[in-house]
Amino acid sequence: MPKALTLWALVLSALAAVACEAVPLGARSEPPPGAALNLQTPEGWTLAQSIEEEGDRRSRLWLRRDESLDGWTQRVALRSWNGKGPGEGSLRRLLDRRLGQFQVSCPGALTWRVLEDHGHGLLYEVVAEPCLGFAAHHMVGYLMETADGRHDLSYIRKGGVLTEGPRHAWLTWVQQLRSTAI
Repeated sequence: MPKALTLWALVLSALAAVACEAVPLGARSEPPPGAALNLQTPEGWTLAQSIEEEGDRRSRLWLRRDESLDGWTQRVALRSWNGKGPGEGSLRRLLDRRLGQFQVSCPGALTWRVLEDHGHGLLYEVVAEPCLGFAAHHMVGYLMETADGRHDLSYIRKGGVLTEGPRHAWLTWVQQLRSTAI
C-alpha cells in the first residue's frame, strides 16, 4: 500500500474510531446503522468498500469509476454507528473532537466550520493544508443523529479548495442525508 494511502487510511480510521468511541458491540437483530438510508450515489461513482463491525458500526466508501483505493482524488464516505458513547455529547462536540485530533499532529493545517446547525444535524466544511505526507484537501459533510444512530456523509477532494460551483453542488448533495433520515 503506498505511503500516502496508508496515512489517509490511518487518519480516516482515527476519525471513525473517535466517532464510534465507547459504542457497545453486541448481537443485533435489526439492520445495521444506516441501512435504511436511501442515498442516491453520484452518477459515475461506485461502491469501493463496505465495512460492517459487529452490526453496530458501518462504513461505506464510494469512488469515481475511473479511480481506485490506491489512487483516488475524490471520495464519498458514509459512516454510521448506533447511539453515542459516554462523553461524546452533542454533534458539535463530536465534530470538534474528531477534527481536533488531526490538529494535534498537524497544528494550523486544518480549518473547519459548521455552516448550518439543524439541531439534529450539522452541515460542515473542512479545509486542510498539506501535512505529514497528506495532500491538501477540501471536505464537506453532514453529520446527523437519528433514531437508529449517528451518520456522517462526506465528500473529500484532494488538491486544495473547491471552486464555488462544485462546492455548492457537493454541499447540496451531502444534505440529502438530512431528508432521507428524518
